[in-house]
Amino acid sequence: MGDIISPIIGKVVGELIALTGLEDTQAINIIIEQKAMKDYNNLIEKLHQDKSNDKELIKILQGNFVDEHLHTEWFRTKIIAIKQHEFTAKHFSTSANIQPESQVKEESLHLISN
Repeated sequence: MGDIISPIIGKVVGELIALTGLEDTQAINIIIEQKAMKDYNNLIEKLHQDKSNDKELIKILQGNFVDEHLHTEWFRTKIIAIKQHEFTAKHFSTSANIQPESQVKEESLHLISN
């Protein structure tokens, strides 16, 4: 039953998250990745406490932990890029009030003469 319902729920949740906008979607992804990292870390700790000899499982879980960490950093990098693009677009857009060189010279000469 879970094999049928889980993909459907995942798809619906994914589509709802996507409606929040790219930056918020990245932030939500970071939260999900951090939860996964916490869960992997807890499981690794439990296996160590139980003195598990399943070194292959621990190695896989450690690799998954690293993957989640890399995903988190990738999402953070994308958020920074979005913010930087928004800042650049806002402050350096072609629609900004840019004075022609002749107008700047005239205003400078006017200031000097006064």
